[in-house]
This record gives sequence, structure tokens and C-alpha cells, in this order.
Amino acid sequence: MGTNNTQIDLKSKSIWTALRARPLSLTALAIAAAGGMVFAPNAAHAQNVEAESATEESGGLEEIVVTAQKKSEAVNDVGISISAFSADTLADSGVVNTSDLANLVPGFTVADVGFGPPVYTLRGVGFKDTSYNAAGAVGIYVDEAAIAYPIMSIGSVFDLERVEILKGPQGTLFGRNNTGGAVNYIAAKPTENLEGAIRASYGRFDTFDVESYISGPISEDIGVRLAVRTTQSGKGWQVNSVTGDDLGKIDETAVRFTINADFDGKFDALLQLGWWQNQSESAAPQAVGTAFQSPGNTTISNILLPWINAYTPNNSNREAGFSAGQDLSNNMESYQATLRMNAYLSDSVTATSITSLARFEDNGSRRDIGGFATPYNATSAPFVSGYADELDWPWLPNLLVENTAEITTFSQELRFAGEGDKLDWLFGFYYADDRVDSKVNQEVLLTTNTNNFGPGGIFNIRSALQDGVAETRTYGAFANANFALSDTITLNTGLRYSNDKTNYVYCARDSDGIFGPVVFRQPAGGCLTLLASGVRGQFIDSLAEDSISGKVSLDWKPNNDLLVYAGYSRGYKAGSFPNQLAFLGPQVKPATQEKLDSVEAGFKATLAGGDAQLNGAVFYNFYSDKQVIGVVIDPQFGALRRLVNVPKAAVRGVELDLTFNTGEGFYGSLGGAYLDTEITEDFVGPNAFAQQINYGGSKFTETADFQGNIVLGYEVLSGGMRYAIEGDARYSSSVNFDFEPGRVITGVAANSPTSLAPNFSADAFVVANARISVGPEDERWKAQLWVRNLTDEFYVTSVRKALDASVQYTGKPRTYGVTLEFKFF
Repeated sequence: MGTNNTQIDLKSKSIWTALRARPLSLTALAIAAAGGMVFAPNAAHAQNVEAESATEESGGLEEIVVTAQKKSEAVNDVGISISAFSADTLADSGVVNTSDLANLVPGFTVADVGFGPPVYTLRGVGFKDTSYNAAGAVGIYVDEAAIAYPIMSIGSVFDLERVEILKGPQGTLFGRNNTGGAVNYIAAKPTENLEGAIRASYGRFDTFDVESYISGPISEDIGVRLAVRTTQSGKGWQVNSVTGDDLGKIDETAVRFTINADFDGKFDALLQLGWWQNQSESAAPQAVGTAFQSPGNTTISNILLPWINAYTPNNSNREAGFSAGQDLSNNMESYQATLRMNAYLSDSVTATSITSLARFEDNGSRRDIGGFATPYNATSAPFVSGYADELDWPWLPNLLVENTAEITTFSQELRFAGEGDKLDWLFGFYYADDRVDSKVNQEVLLTTNTNNFGPGGIFNIRSALQDGVAETRTYGAFANANFALSDTITLNTGLRYSNDKTNYVYCARDSDGIFGPVVFRQPAGGCLTLLASGVRGQFIDSLAEDSISGKVSLDWKPNNDLLVYAGYSRGYKAGSFPNQLAFLGPQVKPATQEKLDSVEAGFKATLAGGDAQLNGAVFYNFYSDKQVIGVVIDPQFGALRRLVNVPKAAVRGVELDLTFNTGEGFYGSLGGAYLDTEITEDFVGPNAFAQQINYGGSKFTETADFQGNIVLGYEVLSGGMRYAIEGDARYSSSVNFDFEPGRVITGVAANSPTSLAPNFSADAFVVANARISVGPEDERWKAQLWVRNLTDEFYVTSVRKALDASVQYTGKPRTYGVTLEFKFF
């Protein structure tokens, strides 16, 4: 595939500069919105797809063109599994963070686990952990520089050329924990000529969103770009279903500065400096049923029961349960610096260095995840008589979480690439050094999980601190080669060796220092985790692993209108330690690395003389040691979470995508993904309610069997103006959020549950969006009216068990607004 040059030659008109001179039409944007999917046996073939978008005519269709390793190729001519979206498509579709990509990509889902980090799942492959130090199975990148932890990904989506979603295990060049795939954001680069633009929106809930950039050369060889985005709202989109308080105000700002230099075509460099801040209010869940941690503690459960019932909503996506009077906001910021250098050693050989340094800080983000609260009359007698039934008393949270964290990541990649008539090759080395210092303080001011403490069971550890420090070093070596066996057949190969080592130190404390010394017989501030019989203290451990992953695939292209491919790939996700409240040593033990083997075959066919494109693929993924959140039973605190490995699991899937353009202003697309997921071996473990079940035969959590989307649009050019109307919709079938009990085997009691717990699944839903726009043909300005979640559909994105209630998180209600865009020059 040859060498890869992502830098801009300011002396010549590059592809991306041509794109700026001729922006993507609405037709191209519609195709991108449909996914623009090209399926291949191994999406790792796209590991260096990073060059800027362009368009290539193909009959009635326009499609995004990518350049991989100094070679421009239409996306439907490349044997990779990829969905690509332009920056305008992302903006028009309301994509402001990685979570919103679920609106565009069938098979991509995002779950809110309550503690902060999002859980990304692609083709059924994901990793549900609440820890800041948990790397996701779906990797997030900006211009190939890894964002190592999901919590750091929330400020990446602005001032982009496009985003690319690579599907399947990325075991070769995107080899860092990417068993599910990779999301690679391509940031906009400095332009050849002076340019500047602003996009401003105002919408429901008094929300302003403004993004602007200025870009151009400062000398013949040097270009710069400065981009800023801020979103502010004066009203929260959630409402406390009991008190009427609102929650969900947005306060986010991001800045990126880029400087690019070219030195006579022999050497070029690109430096990106970024910063973002998130001080938005955190989302709260809805209580959907009682799930007492210690049901026998009737002294407390009788107090909580009426308030849980009072907070239970009635299928309203605006209602939520949170403690009145609390500051429930995020306090996060992040800094990133990436330096990319290319040295052109000959006409066909390039050396590339990518150096990245990032720092993330959480200075006390707070979120109420209990789903309800209880009023307390502090002036009355203590204990039971102090809990009031009036609404004007101070409110005690059942489970309030405060995160503080410092994450520092450094990575260095060095690679060499070359191209020839029959062979394209690449090899390189990778190193990463991460440190995650994460503290989570859980305020549990009123809960049943204190069954044996104090008279009447009403004393409890009111505030518990979990403190974990993880230091991880990763080494990798990789190689990739593509052989042209004939004019129509290409053999693609790749191999990677990885070595990961994590050192972990953990301590759980009673941060009040009131009951811990009595209950656990430890000094105030001491570590309370039970390491051995009668011994509590600091947990210290390490995990060292290595792996060999890779791919082999064949592309067959008998003519310009058809590509058929098939192949095999393998990826690994390294093990990790959880940072969760652990009073038992096994809770902090790591999950070891998981392995995913994938077999995939597919086709891409151009139809109707170029007016339509049909892409399809089938795949079978085999899991070994899949990492999941399990449960361990504590006699005092009930069900407590831990990481476990499920020995065997599988994902079978089919994907299909059709795009079309009649040539008369009407265009559209349809896409769908069907997944059949299963734990294929018996595995005994507790469910979310501490009931021993057999996971065998259960389908995966956070994964829909079927997802699909449709885009339809119509565009008219008249009198020098462009008028367009466009709508899109996505469908998701029902989703489970806990494992279904399988057949009764040894270790499972005969009276164990035989079906999924109530409320732990989400119903199927359809979310539709629409927009109308007008502007001149030269696209100097554009005005757009838009509405998202047109029908105000109620849908659930995640369900989890909190301390004393089952809770669910919902999608946003209907929003609407107006957007104005203007190019200064």
C-alpha cells in the first residue's frame, strides 16, 4: 500500500484543499450518513486511512475518497470494513460526541454505566466497566493517536474533516486493545488559502452551540489553524419527578491549534495542541423498581420504599431521580499534544513518527446514580424519626458518586512504509506509558446494605472511598504487506506482537472515618479490603501479558463494479484491574486478556450504471476469555461487582448497505446489521442481584439483535439557490442489560431464576430526525431548521442495579432549533 503522507504540501493543491474549494454536496453527505460502508474480512487493512476526504463521480453517486499510504482510493474500491462520515454530516445529524455515532452506524451502541466512562460496543464487542482505568474494546483515535481511555474521548468531536469507523478486530496496526474496532477522527488541517467560518445554533432548553475556525498559511511552507467550539445551555433537559428541579445543563468548550510545516518535500511535520473542558451537569437515571441490597433490613427498606415508588416514572424521557440541592456537575478538562513527522527517504519509502502526550483531570465530577432520594428532618430526633415525608426537608442520596482523577498517557509510534508494482509493505514499533490515579467517593447516606450494623440496622458507612493507581506500559512491533497476486487478486497480511504490563495499588476506605474503625477494627483512614482471613489492608498486584495477533485476507476484483473478499483476523484486549468499591480481595483481581478470532466475507457491487451501491458482509467471531462485569457475594454488603473472564462466546452477524441517487434530486440509503451473540459454554456466576445462574446460552448485554437506519432526501437548485429537505431514522430491537439464566447445572440452585429480571431489558425503538435547509449554490452561507427525535420517542440506553433500586438511563427527548453557517473568506 506504500508510504503514508498525511501532511500538506502548501505549494500544490492537495486532495483536501480541493475539497475545501468544492465542498461535499448534500448527495455525498446523504451517502455518508447512510454509513458509506465497505465490508472486508479485516478492517485492520484500513489502519492508516487518515487522508482527507474528496469526492469521486461514479454515475449518479458521489462517494468519499480516502487515501491510504499515499494512494487515493474510492471507499468502495478498498477491501476494508469501514463507515465514513463527513464533518457536515456529523453536524447535521447532531453528533457532538462519540456516543452520538450510534445514530449513524448500525451495530454501534453506547451505554451509560453511571460512574462516568461511556461503554462503546461495535458488532457486539465491548467492555462494560465503570473504572476510569478500563480501556475499551473499541479504540478511539484522533489522526491515529490513541485516546487510551473512554473517559478521555468526550471532547474530540469538533473541527473535523471526517470520522472513520473500522469494524472487526484491529490486530495489526490499530493493535491496542481493539477487539471490537476503531473510531478514527480526522481533524481538519491548515488550508492553502486564508479561510474562516462560523456555525451557530440555538435550540430547545435554551441551548447555544457555536463552532468557528480560521485557517491559512503564514509563510510559503507553514500553515496554521485555530478552531474553537462551545456549547452552553440555560436549562436542563431532565426534571426531578418529585421536586420539579431540572438537571442536564450543558457547559462544554474545546480548542484545537494546528501548525503544519513542509520542508521542500523531503520532510514535513504537523503539531496539534488541544484542550477541552466539560462542566456540564451529569445525567441522572430513573428508578424503575426496588432492588434492596439487604432485603431483610426492613427498618431502612420501609423508609425507602415509598420514595422509590414516588420516583418511578411513567415512560417519560425527561423524568429522572436525583437528590434536590446537590451540585451534580462534571468538572473535567483535558490537554493533548500530538507531533507527526514524515521523512521521505526515497520516491517510494517513507518514515513516519507519531508522538502523543495527553493529560486528563477530573476535579470532582458528581453524579447521583441511586435513582431516588429521601428527605431528612435534621432538627428532629436522630435515626428513624429523623426521616420526613414532607418535600421541603434536605434530601439524602441513596448513592451519590464523586470522581477525582489524573490520567497521563504517552505514546510513540515509528514506522516505515514502501510501495512497489506488486508489493506494498509497512513495519514499525509502538510504545505507550500510562498512569491512571483515580479516586471514587461513594456517599451512601441511607441504604439497606448495613444489615448487621448498629441498633435497628440504621448505622452505615456513610461515605466510602475507592482509591486505585494503575501504571501500564505497552510495547508492540507490527508488519503489514499487500501482495498483488494477479491483476484481479490481492493478498493482504499483517502481524503484531504486543506486551502489556500493569502495576496496580488499591485501597478502600471509610472516608467519614466514623464506622470503619468500629466495624472493621481498623485505624481511621486505613484500607478496609479483606486480603486474607482477618487481614485488611492495601491491595498490590501486577499483570503481565503478551500476544500475537494478525490477519490474512484475499480481495478479488473481476471488474470495476464488483469486489469480493474473504479472510481471517485475530485481535487481543489486554487484561485490566477494576477500580470499584471492594471490601473483598477477589473484587480487585484483574480480568486477563481476551482473544477474538474473526472470519469474514463480503462484497461491494455498483449497480444501475453507477446510480446505486450495494455492500454486504457476513462474519463469525469466536471469543476466548471474554471480559465481563461479574458479581461477588459479601455477607455484609450483598452483591458487589468484580471482573471475570467467560471462557467461550461467539458473535455471528450480517450487514447490508444500499445507497442510491436517481439523478433528479432524490437520494437515499438503507443500512442494517443483524447480530446473533451467545455465551457458548456453561459458566456459573451471580447475576446483578447476587443470584447464582448459568450464563451458558445467554446473549450479550448492551447488544441489539438488529439495528437499521434509513436516510431520504430531496434537493432542488433554483435561481442560484439550493433548497433541501432530508430525514433519517434508526431502529433498534430490544436489548438486555444482564445475562439470561441458562439451564440448571452444578453450582446453580434449583430455585435460581429462570428468566431475566424485570426491567433489565429495553424495548425496541425508532428515533427519527428531520431538517430543511436553504443557501446559495456556492455555499457561502446556509440556514437550517432541524428537529431531532421528531416523535419524542421514549427509549432506554442502559439499565443497571444501584444500591436499592433498579435504574435506567434514557435518550434525550425531542429537540429542535435553527443553525446558521457563514464563511468569512
